[in-house]
Parts: sequence; C-alpha cells; structure tokens
Amino acid sequence: MSELRFSIVIACYNQEGFVRAAVESALSQEHPSKEIIVVDDGSSDGTPEVLDSFIDSIRLVKFAKNQGAIAARNHGSSLASGEYLVFLDGDDVLMPWALQVYERLIAAENPKIILGRRFYFQGEVPRAAAEDVPSKIDFVNYACWFQKDRTVRFGASNFVAHRKTFYDVGGWSPGIFHLDMTDLLLKLGLSGTTLVILAPKTVWYRIH
Repeated sequence: MSELRFSIVIACYNQEGFVRAAVESALSQEHPSKEIIVVDDGSSDGTPEVLDSFIDSIRLVKFAKNQGAIAARNHGSSLASGEYLVFLDGDDVLMPWALQVYERLIAAENPKIILGRRFYFQGEVPRAAAEDVPSKIDFVNYACWFQKDRTVRFGASNFVAHRKTFYDVGGWSPGIFHLDMTDLLLKLGLSGTTLVILAPKTVWYRIH
C-alpha cells in the first residue's frame, strides 16, 4: 500500500494507570499499515512519563495545558496520514483483532464509517487467547448513518472514519464534549456507507 491504511489516534488525560494498556493494544495490532498518534492533553500525573517509554514507536504530542478530549482528538487527526482514523481513549483497549476486522470490512464494503462493538469491563484488562480470534464477522450495511434502524452503543473508542470524509465535515465540534459522538454522527449522517458490527467485539471499554 502506498498510503497507510490506519491512523490510530489516542487522546489521554491523567490516565497514568490506564494509558500503557491502550498504547500497547494499538502497537500489538497485527496490521502492516498503521501509525499510532498519541496526544497527551496536559496531564499533571505520571501519564507523560509512561508515554515517553513508547517514544520510539509512536508519534507523541504533549499539550502544555489541558484543552479537552475534543481538541486532543482533532489535533491527533490533523497529523494523521492513514486512509482511516481509528479513535481510542486512553482508558480503553483495542482487542487484538480489531484492525484485522476493520480491514476485512473495508476491503469488502469500502465504508465511510464503521461502528465497532464494545465489551465493558472493570479492573484488569481481559486476556484474549489465540483461539478467540474471530473467523466470522456479523455486521449490518447501511447506505448512510441516517438509515440506521437499531440501537447502537457508540463512543470514540469504537468509532472508525474515512479520514477525508471526517475532514470534510470539520471533525469533532468543540465545546460539546458530552454530545461529541452524537454531533459527529449527525454531521456524517449522509456521508455514505456505514457499517455496524454485531460481532465480534473489537474494543474493551473500561468502567471506572
């Protein structure tokens, strides 16, 4: 591939106890065409030091002061060169097969948006055995997001977007953090093919 397929954009703030797992889950994805961009949103705990340990493997940006998750995600996205943006919050974890699942869907369906599936957990990150890697993907294909006819639990960490399409709608809207995903999906509502994954799950979503 002449162009990177995936840019994984991780935004984090004061997540010293969690962010290592997030970054390691991105680095461990068995996909040959990816980059990992991490934006530390002005953390005041040990998060910057944890991220420094990955400096040779990631593109790291440190904000001098806290600007909020939306600003961090938008800045990370502005640095991306991948065809698709994969967002991940610093307290969540990609399952080992996440990019493989997304790649298979992209190759088959050429979507503008993919909504992955989340597994909620507390405490230690669950471990996935080799035999857990899925062979089958169940998903629904919609002509656009506005045609979606079922309930979907969505958040930044299970959201994948075609980069140019994301740029065309202006990315994440500042100032509406608690409605950030709803707003973005409304802006993307007529952008084109939207895939909703029913199985397998692709992201571990931390409750804390």
